[in-house]
Amino acid sequence: MKTKKLSLLLLLGVSINSSAQIYSGTGGAGQILANSPTTNKNVGIGTNTPTEKLHVKNGNLKVEGVLSVIKGLPNGQIFANSDDRNKKSLVFDAGNLLPDSFGTMRFFDFPVSNLNATPQVNFSIEDRGNYRRFQYYADLNGEGGFQLLNKNQEAMLSFQENGSTAKLSLLKPDSYLGIGTNSFVDGSDVYRLSVKGKIRAEEIKVYNTWADYVFEDDYVLKPLNEVEKYISENNRLENFPSAKEIEEKGLSLGEITKIQQEKIEELTLYLIQQNKEIENLKKKFEELQNNK
Repeated sequence: MKTKKLSLLLLLGVSINSSAQIYSGTGGAGQILANSPTTNKNVGIGTNTPTEKLHVKNGNLKVEGVLSVIKGLPNGQIFANSDDRNKKSLVFDAGNLLPDSFGTMRFFDFPVSNLNATPQVNFSIEDRGNYRRFQYYADLNGEGGFQLLNKNQEAMLSFQENGSTAKLSLLKPDSYLGIGTNSFVDGSDVYRLSVKGKIRAEEIKVYNTWADYVFEDDYVLKPLNEVEKYISENNRLENFPSAKEIEEKGLSLGEITKIQQEKIEELTLYLIQQNKEIENLKKKFEELQNNK
């Protein structure tokens, strides 16, 4: 009976005295201690000098249910600097403690202040060297986005949206994007964009050399009988890849377009030549008619 009364009193004492500490992991009534100093109104588990309302030292906290962290400063704040703003606007902090006094994972809720014209939420993950590797931000009724950064704090991937437009960028020159594949090499060629499947677009712009060399004075336009001979022997126009090559290696859009333009320009020269010959024949025919 005495044991039951003592246990009840201890439980009541813990619930009534908000400044008690459960000091040791060994348990027992003797481990429920009063605050030291008595002005400390916090509760500690594993420590008799708690620095927060609930301070758990060298142990885990398990919550079977919803854990809500509700914190936020009203708009109109004045901060001494960005460090002051960050410390006062911190909502969630976890992970290894870094030199900037925050953990490797931190979430801030910035109010309107002398440093922020609009409220902003900001979430980031740092590596243990205190270098930011992921950052997400969102302005109230405004822009949002995220970034992946490398060890040199250079943005590798960036996404930005403002409600009407969205931009996804791979910012480093040596970047690759694969859709349906992670292979970017085809023979000796390396491609920045690799897609396993069909691509649909309203327009494709390709930068490449062009075939205006056909109109240079020193360009050799082969006689049509040689062109006919080449077609007969190879079953294709000169400079074009064969059907087998296309099937095995694919088609380079920029290069094949240039070759097609080359043939169009050559064809134009052939037509000009033939037109001159036709005009000469017409002139000779008219002279013969007049001399009758």
